[in-house]
Formats: sequence, C-alpha cells, structure tokens
Amino acid sequence: MSRTLSSVGTTSGSFWNPSRGPTSRTRTRPGSEGALIVGSGARGPASPVTPCGDNTEGPFEVRMVVRTPTLRRDPVPAPPTRPALRERYERRRTEVVDAAAEVFARQGYHATSMQDLTDATGLAAGGLYHYIGSKAGLLVAICDELMVPLLAAARELRAQELAPEDELRGLVRMWVEHVGRHRAHMLVFQQERHVLEHEPQWRAVRASRKAFEDLLDDVLLRGERAGAFAFGDRRLALLALLGMVNHTPQWFRPRGRLTAEQVADGFVDLLLGVQGR
Repeated sequence: MSRTLSSVGTTSGSFWNPSRGPTSRTRTRPGSEGALIVGSGARGPASPVTPCGDNTEGPFEVRMVVRTPTLRRDPVPAPPTRPALRERYERRRTEVVDAAAEVFARQGYHATSMQDLTDATGLAAGGLYHYIGSKAGLLVAICDELMVPLLAAARELRAQELAPEDELRGLVRMWVEHVGRHRAHMLVFQQERHVLEHEPQWRAVRASRKAFEDLLDDVLLRGERAGAFAFGDRRLALLALLGMVNHTPQWFRPRGRLTAEQVADGFVDLLLGVQGR
C-alpha cells in the first residue's frame, strides 16, 4: 500500500512546524491503492490559509483511506489460427487448467503461488501467461470448464422433450457424471463461491450457473404441471437437489460402491419420494 504525505507547509522545508500549526494542503497520487491524508479537522467551507499553506484553525487530523485492489484478469494472447496448432494449443491449455484445478482444490486459490502452478504444469511463468493470462484467468477457466459443457449438455437434453421423470433422471445422471469427472473443478467452484458472488469479472460464470439452475427449475415445474411431481415447496426441492449434487465431489469416488448413475438415480428417488418403491 502506497502512502503519500502532505506538501511542505513551512519555509524551512520541514513537514510541520508546531509553532505555526498543521498544514491543510494534501497531495495524493491518483490510482494509488491507499493514501495517507493529512489536514485540518474543520468541516464545512475551507478555512483561510497563509500563502505557505499553514492553517491554525481546527485540530490536526490524520485519516487513512484504504482502497481494496480488485482482482485483475490479464488478457490472454490469441491462440494459433492453423487447425493443427490450434488443436495442440487447446489440448495443452486444458491440461494446464486441469493441473491448476488440482492445486487449487488441494491448497486453496489464495494460498497457491505462481511457483506452485509452474511446478504443477511444468511451464514457466511466461508459458502460463501464453495459455491463461494470469492466476485469476486460471480460476475463470476452471469455472468455465465446469459450467459451459454442463449447460450445453443440459440444453441438448431439454430439446428432446422427454417425459418429466425421464428428463429429470437423464439430467441428474449427466450432471453427476460430469461433476465426477471434474471433481477438482467442482471443489474449487465451491471453495471460491464467495468470490464469484461479488466480483464483476465473474459475471459470465454467475450467468452460466443461473441459466443451469433455471433450466433445472423448469424441469421440476413442468413435472408439477403434468402431475408427475408433487412438491410441497418446489424451490426447496430445487435447493435440496443442488445441495446433494454439488457436494458429491466431497465423498464420491468413481471406483467406489456406487456408480455415478446409481448415485444420480438415488438422488432423484429421494427427491420424488420413491426410495424403496
């Protein structure tokens, strides 16, 4: 944090001469993350000052103004245009994002250093910039790899116009399988949810998440209207389903007792109240 003091208020060049009172003139550098503001405590119209900038009216006051820096997402260099090079670039970029997701899931986003990322990806800092642009760019890419294909697959399933229960089961199966394949991505998404909720640069990620939740809610609504589902509170049912699936990576293991499809069907059975039917 940078700190800037007021201009000199005495002819001797010292910061403040007690015999003449505190200075009221201040200078700060625009755009600094923080500035130390020194001046008179008087309020209202400015008090008269001497030609050298002294002001003897009002108590001496120091105020610290801290501006919290926002997370910057640096631009990513343009990928190659030739098909063969582009395919190789995209494959390597996916490997970089997947490796970063594993590190973020294990250590946390803020605790992960650029050195950790270079060790995990095998790239120098310049190589990371070539594929991603910044550490913040990696976090965005992790969320995009999780949400973009999930939303696209859900929309394709929605377009098939299946019966309500078939559509719900198909959607939850696809969802659980996708989360199982992107376990680290989902853990990072959950861990950094507080960041995604507020920072403006995450607007696209929030939009994808909301679009998926709206689509899921529409499936439940259509089932209600068709008489296939009976929820006392559809919103509560939606939140319950989101909670069950989103926390699956905390415990699900692909080689465990249940397959992803069995887990998904169990979730739907619980939601519809047909467990053990």
